[in-house]
Amino acid sequence: LRVPAGLERYTIKSITVGGADFTNRPVDGMLLSGRGEVVLTFTDKVTTVHGIVSDDQGPTGEAAVIAFPVEPEQWTRYGFTPVRIKATPVAGKLGYSFRGLPAGSYYFIAVDKNLVAAWQDPQFLRRAAALATRVAIAWDETKSVDLRVVRVR
Repeated sequence: LRVPAGLERYTIKSITVGGADFTNRPVDGMLLSGRGEVVLTFTDKVTTVHGIVSDDQGPTGEAAVIAFPVEPEQWTRYGFTPVRIKATPVAGKLGYSFRGLPAGSYYFIAVDKNLVAAWQDPQFLRRAAALATRVAIAWDETKSVDLRVVRVR
């Protein structure tokens, strides 16, 4: 479920089906019949996390930043586009920025730019979690998180 174009200032805060929380797990549409009420809660309290990425020579643009939830069960079965996993190449010495991650606890890690899509492998995320920086973000919060490029083995 995504917010339509033109309404980017809003993001989904929670999804409940029949009183059960489905915010961070898939919902099979066939299971919805007879489950009661579906409640979508939207918010305009958007999060932002940004920072500079450095290597041994200083700020670098030869990296990618991956943000992923601390809960391993959310590293798979997230549909076509995960809401709580983001990856971006670093924009030169300007760094990186993620806007719109749902509030929660995340791992942030800077890796070689060729690994920008490595988040798709849960085994990579398991190894990366041991080296990553843990960051908690709340709705409507902006945080600066500077990172150093690490090698994930």
